Amino acid sequence: MKTLLLLPVLMVLSACVAMDVSNLETAEPLRKGKMRIGINSGIGLDLTAMMESESESLISDEYPGAVISGFQAQYGLTGDLDLGARVWAGGSSTGFKAYLKKTLSQSEEGKSFAITPGFSFVRSEAQYDIETDDYNDWYSAAEGSVQVLLTKRWSKAAAGTISGRAGVAYYDGDSTADRVEVYQDFMVHSGISANIKLSMGPFYLIPELGGEFYTNPKGFSGVVPFYMLGIGFE
Repeated sequence: MKTLLLLPVLMVLSACVAMDVSNLETAEPLRKGKMRIGINSGIGLDLTAMMESESESLISDEYPGAVISGFQAQYGLTGDLDLGARVWAGGSSTGFKAYLKKTLSQSEEGKSFAITPGFSFVRSEAQYDIETDDYNDWYSAAEGSVQVLLTKRWSKAAAGTISGRAGVAYYDGDSTADRVEVYQDFMVHSGISANIKLSMGPFYLIPELGGEFYTNPKGFSGVVPFYMLGIGFE
C-alpha cells in the first residue's frame, strides 16, 4: 500500500521520456472557425523504462508510467477537419504533439468516425552531477502515430468515445551517466482507450482510461495502463 501511495512521487522524481498517448477527443468536428482550449493531467508512458524493460510479465512490477500535465488547443479548419496541438511536462521531460483530426462520417443516430494522424517529440534531461555541476543524462524521442475514433453521442451533454492507436517512436539516448555509447533505436507500441465527454454550456470534462502494448528492441513486451483527465472550454 505504501508503494502505491508513493508511486506518483517516485515517477515525478525519476528520469524518463514521458509520452502523452491519451486521446481526450471525440470523433465529432469542431466546425470551421471554432476553438477548444483545455488542460490535462494524468499518467502517460515512460518510454525510457519501456525501452530498458526486461520484465517477463506483461504488466511489469516496475510500472513504466509517468505523471504528466499539460495544455491542449484545437481549431476547426473546415467543417470536418481540425488542427490540434498539445504540450506537456512530467518529471524531467517536456513534450509536444501536433495533429490533424479528419471526421470521415457522421450519422443521424449520433455516431461519428474520425482518423487522427500526429507527430510528437519529447526531450528529457536528468541526473544532476555535483562534480561537473551539470546534467549528464539526455534522452529524446520522436514519434509518428495514427488514431482512429468512434463516438456515440447520447445527449447534448454526454458522448462516449472508443479509440485505437498505433505509433512508432525513435528513441535517442544522447549521453548517459552509466554508459558512453549513444543508444538509438525504434519501438512500436499500440493501444486502446475509452473516454466520456461531459459538457455544460461551453465547458467540458473528459475522463479517459486506456492501455498501451509495446515490444522493445530487447524483445520484451508489456502493457502499460494509463489514465488522463481533461477540462476546458470550447
